[in-house]
Amino acid sequence: MSDIRLKQQLTLGIGLLVVAMAAALYLAQAQLHRLQGAADDVADGQSAQIAQLALAGQAQQASQLLLRQLGGLLPDDSLAAQRAAQPPLDAALDGVTGRLNSLSAHASPDAKAKLDAARNLDGPLRSQIAAYRQLLAGGRGEEAHGYLAATLWPAALKYQDAIGQYVRFEGEQALKAEPADAGVSAGAIGNELLSMGVALLLLAAVLVWLLRRALDRQFGGDPQLLATVLRELADGEVRTEFRVRPGDKDSLFACLADVVAHTLENLRVRNALDVCTTNVMIADDNHQVVYANRAVLDMFQQAEADIRQELPQFSARTILGSSIDSFHRNPSYQRGVLQQLTGTHRGTIKVGGRTFSLVLTPIRDGQNRKLGAVVEWLDTTRDLELKAAEEARLAADRRAAAENARIRSALDVCTTNVMIADEDHRIIYTNQSVQKMFQQAEADIRRDIPRFSAGGLLGSNIDDFHKNPSYQRGLLQQVRESIARRYPSAAALSA
Repeated sequence: MSDIRLKQQLTLGIGLLVVAMAAALYLAQAQLHRLQGAADDVADGQSAQIAQLALAGQAQQASQLLLRQLGGLLPDDSLAAQRAAQPPLDAALDGVTGRLNSLSAHASPDAKAKLDAARNLDGPLRSQIAAYRQLLAGGRGEEAHGYLAATLWPAALKYQDAIGQYVRFEGEQALKAEPADAGVSAGAIGNELLSMGVALLLLAAVLVWLLRRALDRQFGGDPQLLATVLRELADGEVRTEFRVRPGDKDSLFACLADVVAHTLENLRVRNALDVCTTNVMIADDNHQVVYANRAVLDMFQQAEADIRQELPQFSARTILGSSIDSFHRNPSYQRGVLQQLTGTHRGTIKVGGRTFSLVLTPIRDGQNRKLGAVVEWLDTTRDLELKAAEEARLAADRRAAAENARIRSALDVCTTNVMIADEDHRIIYTNQSVQKMFQQAEADIRRDIPRFSAGGLLGSNIDDFHKNPSYQRGLLQQVRESIARRYPSAAALSA
């Protein structure tokens, strides 16, 4: 039965129970018809006894009906079903009581003792039925089920058995006046009916056990616990612990354990994306934004005013649920890129004076079906501005270097003796003319400045050419101050 679907199992179990009850009813009616036929064969001189025996048979038949009605009081039924089952039960009980009262008027002293034994059980049985109904009305279904099995059902069987004993006694009395081959044992019929009732109960118990076992295999645990875990899973956090039985791979609990494991893994990934500094956005296969982490929301919040200059409808607060095409001035182009996306795509969007770099990567499942795309955003506006400024500075430096190279080349070949010193009076340039001049005058200069060398001019101090270096330094300072007074801009540039 474990391979049969739950609905089919329930249908099969209830169907077998109904078929068994119908068969028992049919056999009971057949036996009662046999008993009635035997009573009809007893003719002259025993009409009163036959009538009494027939009425006893009707009482026993009514008791069988009572048992069937009592068996319909299943605690798992709805309250409406329970209420609907009460009138037939009361009618069956009244039918038994009425027939027993009618039998009492014409019973022999010996039969009356057995009849009174059955009648004395009528009142307690009614009280027990009332107690069972109070348990159901109070919503105590499980306790009612136990009461039905342990108290009410045995009492009903005892009531039926007492009626059966009376019926058998009446039958034995009737058989004494019958030919040996004309009678039918009422006791045997009663035993058969009782056996059928017991067999029916056993069958019902087995079916209940099989159905419960099948349900347990299907769920893999307590259905209430299953409902609790599902509610927590819907809220995004599973707090209730549950275990899957060893070897269980097909029950609802086993499947739920896999779902919880994957959900927790997805939550960890989502929490990691929430706090990472990379700007991440996820769109589904319909290009609707289904996730945006804090970094990308902050980026769009800061750029919102600029973006709205070209896209007035844009709002950083409504990114989730919007179409990813709305970030592009040409949505159809962006949609075409997403629809044809088969691998990582890098692109740039310029909007509202800002430049955004994008990296789009498709998301696929285990069957390579496209589920959407993950988009990594980067606002490169400031970086591009800095890069442009750096490139402009480098271009200016290259122009200045080229200009200086041209000037140096001109100074190198001019006939004027030129020397350049930095602000610390270190010689940083000498042209060919001045170099040649000092080489020719080196011997004369060394008479006054023995350490002088024409080959070591570059890097030496310009004060070395004067017998009094401090005087030379002061003279240069005066020249600098004079230039500063006359050309303030040049002085600021040198500073």
